Amino acid sequence: MASGKQKWRHGSAYKKWHNLVLLNAGYKCELCNSTKKLQAHHIDSASYFKEERFVVSNGICFCKSCHKSLHILYKQGYRKKTTKKDLKYFLALAKRYMSLGKKQRTV
Repeated sequence: MASGKQKWRHGSAYKKWHNLVLLNAGYKCELCNSTKKLQAHHIDSASYFKEERFVVSNGICFCKSCHKSLHILYKQGYRKKTTKKDLKYFLALAKRYMSLGKKQRTV
């Protein structure tokens, strides 16, 4: 069992929320369409917006790679408290990057 602030992540409500977020996304990353290593991300931080913690519409499905990229962009690992505004910016940036040809992506 987890200790400290993240104990709620191991309960049945979290597991149900996680599974419903993935189901709503059709078991695909909502950014790159990967079906591997899927994770549910809270759109508005579950730590700051506790009342939204298990609301399915407050979740988005990412593969592990896209999820990690979001948090790297905000430079604080998996503990950065992101918001809808942060997510909107990240998705726009990532989709623009993915639309570039391979040669354009390299520096």
